[in-house]
Amino acid sequence: MKPFRLLPLLAALLFVGAAPFAGTQRLMPATALGEIGETSPVHHAPPSHGPIVVNMHFAKWGNGSANLIVNPDGTYLFSGKWNTAKKNRDFDIVVALKSSLGGVVLFHYVGSIRNGGVQWSKQGQSAILKDNFKSFAGPHDWIAKYSFPLDPVVRKELAAERESDRQAQAAAQQKKRKEQEAACAFDAKQGILQYLGYVNFCAQFNSAW
Repeated sequence: MKPFRLLPLLAALLFVGAAPFAGTQRLMPATALGEIGETSPVHHAPPSHGPIVVNMHFAKWGNGSANLIVNPDGTYLFSGKWNTAKKNRDFDIVVALKSSLGGVVLFHYVGSIRNGGVQWSKQGQSAILKDNFKSFAGPHDWIAKYSFPLDPVVRKELAAERESDRQAQAAAQQKKRKEQEAACAFDAKQGILQYLGYVNFCAQFNSAW
């Protein structure tokens, strides 16, 4: 698990909503709500007198759940499952836990569901959770979000496609410039440009590119 972040809860929500791949997803756009995912409401939990427990059942499709247990010694278990495959997609989930003092800890998992569902179980220990357990175990909030970003294979294909388009556009532009230069040189050789009074046209034309 990556280092913990202490953030306002709204900032955490913006963080989890950030797309892992910036760019136009032309090959595999999100065509249905099922590819967008789900964001839970902000849950206002009462004080915990033992471990902090968070349970999220995926409400839209009933395809799984996420669970978080945080113990007083700072150990935690973040686990869950998603049951169905989505072609060329990852399953990406974040749970944000907010203490009564405003600190936020993010728990994150991402895994491929290209060929089927996925299960995860991440264990660890945090000095932040241990030292501040009372503030996290008091009245606390949590929110969770999962989504289905394009998986690395498709992201690589999209990057290659964009690079191919860029090279094709550059080649077409270069070809057009050479054609214009050749036409300009031919007209100059025939004396047409001099007749029209555009003796410096070629130089001006070329410098504009």
